[in-house]
Amino acid sequence: NVEPMVCVIGQHRTGPFGVEPHVIDGVALYGGSTCMEAATAVVAKYPAWPAGFVLYGDASGKDRNVKSLRSNYDMMRDILERAGPVTYKVPIGNPPVARRLNSVNRLFKNALGQTRLWIRKTAPAKSCSTRPLVQSLERTQKKSGTDDILKKSGETITHAGDALGYWVDYEWPAQKPALLVSTITVAHREQTSQALAAIRARKRAQHEGLYGTA
Repeated sequence: NVEPMVCVIGQHRTGPFGVEPHVIDGVALYGGSTCMEAATAVVAKYPAWPAGFVLYGDASGKDRNVKSLRSNYDMMRDILERAGPVTYKVPIGNPPVARRLNSVNRLFKNALGQTRLWIRKTAPAKSCSTRPLVQSLERTQKKSGTDDILKKSGETITHAGDALGYWVDYEWPAQKPALLVSTITVAHREQTSQALAAIRARKRAQHEGLYGTA
C-alpha cells in the first residue's frame, strides 16, 4: 500500500495445525515513496536470500499504462532478484473485503481456539519493524452495518493490515463450508431412511407374531 508504502515480510512455517504464516519483519516508508524504494529497502534488509521471494499484493499493481509498459511488480522483481529468485502470487482481481478479513481473523483464532498466525515482536517496542502492522490490526474498524473497512479520507492505519490480508487470503482463503453441509445433509437422510426401515420391520414382525402367517 502507498503513503505509507508498506510491505509485510513473513515466512511459511509448519505448526501443530499445518502450515502457518509468521510475520517476521516489515517496511514502512513515508513521504510519497515508490514500490521500487520499498523493494530496495527489503533488499537492504536481506541482501542475499537464495530461497527467494514470493510477491503478494493488490491486483492493480499488475496494471500497465501508457507511460510504462511494465507493471509495479515487474519493477519490484528487477530489484529483488539482486538478492534471490522472485515468484508472483497476485490474483487476477482483489478478493472481497469480507473474505479477506475472515481469512485473517480465523488464523488468529478459529472456532476451535487454534492460532495459526504469528507476528514477531522485538524490543524496543517503538522501533519494532512489525509495530505498524500491530497498530493497523488493533485500530482498523468496519463500517457500521457493512462488511467493508472504514477508511476515512487521508487515513493510513489500514495499509499494513491490507498488505497482510493479501498474503493470507491468497494462501489460506476463508471459504463457506458448502461441501461439509452437503455431506451432513446426505448422511442425515440416509440415517433417517434406515431408522424408518427398522421401525417398519419391527411392526411387520409384531403383526406376524400376533396373527401368524399362512
